[in-house]
Amino acid sequence: EKSAAEEEQGWRMLSVVRVHLPSEIPIVGCEITPYVLLRLPNGAISTEDVPETAAVDGHFMRYRW
Repeated sequence: EKSAAEEEQGWRMLSVVRVHLPSEIPIVGCEITPYVLLRLPNGAISTEDVPETAAVDGHFMRYRW
């Protein structure tokens, strides 16, 4: 059952639109950083990280290698 807040937002939440890893062969000692495209609950698209310390409506992004 949906809460009033979820009804109001239409079940929108932080979602991943696209993830891309650089296709070039990495050089030893270089960090590989993914390109992540997010859709925010308000419908806006963002490439900014969403760390746990700055969660959006309780949702955040975390990736591991």
